[in-house]
Amino acid sequence: MKKLVLGIFLLAVIVAVVYLQVTRDSERQEDAFRKGYRTGADSVVSSQPDYDSLAELIGKERQALAEYRTAMADSLVYLDTVHRHTIDSLERRIDAQRADLSRLKQKAQAGKTAPGMNKSARPAGETGARHEEILNYYRRAMAHLPSDLSAYEYQVAVTEVRTETATKFSISVDRLNEIRKQHHVDF
Repeated sequence: MKKLVLGIFLLAVIVAVVYLQVTRDSERQEDAFRKGYRTGADSVVSSQPDYDSLAELIGKERQALAEYRTAMADSLVYLDTVHRHTIDSLERRIDAQRADLSRLKQKAQAGKTAPGMNKSARPAGETGARHEEILNYYRRAMAHLPSDLSAYEYQVAVTEVRTETATKFSISVDRLNEIRKQHHVDF
């Protein structure tokens, strides 16, 4: 019976020790949980200003992006308008040159049918002084072209200056080119 009492006593001691260990572990876990919860709450509170500043920065970036998109859309509309204007201008220039070409063809046909007309003779008005007047006008017009033109814009501007010069002096662009070559004007 002593052994039985001693066995029960040891069993009670073991149960009491296990109970105390479980209780201590439970209290430690609970303390650790509370401590972790407090640390997390403190972390949230301390990082709230950073979050707020990031949210504000994101808002500013979104606004800047919206303004950039608006500016790009306006720029594209402007470039489209300029492109359309250029195309319309070129179409008018082509129509004018076609009209000049047909007028010159009619003049040439009329000149071929006129008796006694010397084909190599030039009209009396196109003398050396007239050539100088034409070339001076052409040089001044070329000198007034802006220096910041792209290659394409420069080419279009030169064509316009040549056409304008030819129209002003009632000659063809081909005749203007001949005069330029005769006087070594290469631009």
